[in-house]
Amino acid sequence: MLALGLGSACHGRRPSADARTPTVARAPVVDASSRPREPPPAAPALDPATFTVRVVAALAAPARLHAWGPSRVIVDTGLFVYEARDEGLVLLGEPADYAHDAGGEDLVGLASRPPPRTAWGTESRRIAATDGRLLVAENRTVRAWDGARWRIARDVDPNDVVYDTADEAPAAVARDGARWSARGAQVFRAAAGGEPELVPLPEPEPTLARPHFVGEFPDILSAVHAMTPSGVRYWQATWLETPPVIGPRSEIVQIAAKGDGTVWMVRLARGDSIHWSAVLYRWGPPRVTASVVGTVLDQQVAVRNARGARPWDPACPQAFVVAAGDPTGARAEVSALAARQAKRNIAVHLVEGRLGEHVVRGALLYAREPFIRPHVFAAAVAEADALVSIGGPTERTCSVPVVTREL
Repeated sequence: MLALGLGSACHGRRPSADARTPTVARAPVVDASSRPREPPPAAPALDPATFTVRVVAALAAPARLHAWGPSRVIVDTGLFVYEARDEGLVLLGEPADYAHDAGGEDLVGLASRPPPRTAWGTESRRIAATDGRLLVAENRTVRAWDGARWRIARDVDPNDVVYDTADEAPAAVARDGARWSARGAQVFRAAAGGEPELVPLPEPEPTLARPHFVGEFPDILSAVHAMTPSGVRYWQATWLETPPVIGPRSEIVQIAAKGDGTVWMVRLARGDSIHWSAVLYRWGPPRVTASVVGTVLDQQVAVRNARGARPWDPACPQAFVVAAGDPTGARAEVSALAARQAKRNIAVHLVEGRLGEHVVRGALLYAREPFIRPHVFAAAVAEADALVSIGGPTERTCSVPVVTREL
């Protein structure tokens, strides 16, 4: 039986539509005595003759690059903040660091959106490097990265944190003097004194396509029709899907050059109001391992799970039934259950994913819309439990995993 450490607490419009993170009980850390840390000096230049263009990450959320000093590039994925390094994307901090302490989030819907004042990832989010510090400002709160964790920066006025508009340009000059530019989805490199030459961009491997959670939210003026009984958190629809790694109508939207000679590029597919996809490329040494960054809703799930799995309660509009053995033997029965429950707007999937620090397999169920009667949903959970318990006892959690594949 996999021990999950159960505790007692149990893409919308533009980035802001689903960029509302649930809150996790955690007091903000304030350290006014911490001295700003300067970014390290620029790394020695690498040999451009060995450089190639490689896919660093496939992202199911809009990605924005920010220069931090002469040698560092930051990637904002709507909620999480990464640093672009030779080995790929490195998350700054832990998922729990991207949560707020507002309480009462344990039994809300998977896609519920908390009040903007409590969330990382609001539409007022701004990232900038000021006086050697990396700062993230949202509403009236500013956080600074001190090299190990995010801390409240009370000495910084949120109005002083502004974007460097140069970061948004799809053009850059690399350390070797080459000029990089873009036209549509094409990238060009002009060596110092030379003419622009097309730089072929590899297509991302199909294996980078992963299932992602997607949420849709009503307009703020009609939100009263989708509020929970508390009248605070609202959502309109939730689903799990596996979109293509990069959608059609893509274009290069940003190019950033690092002090070590590498060049980073974001290719963004401007889809409809719900779906986003992006690919992060790097011109540099061939060593790199491509990673996957989920939707903002996937990132919210990771934040929620940072406290550990929460036991399921009938008031929770989603459930994960953790199988002790291999649940794929019940694939046909679970598919039949999913077909029956679809008529009730209840989704059922057999999945594998990460729940906190654990890799888990089992049945994922969630209400597609917020008005499913609890007893109807509870009956579906009980039926799924019976199907996947063939390998041994199961556990039911209100927490759902970050899904890596459907079984």
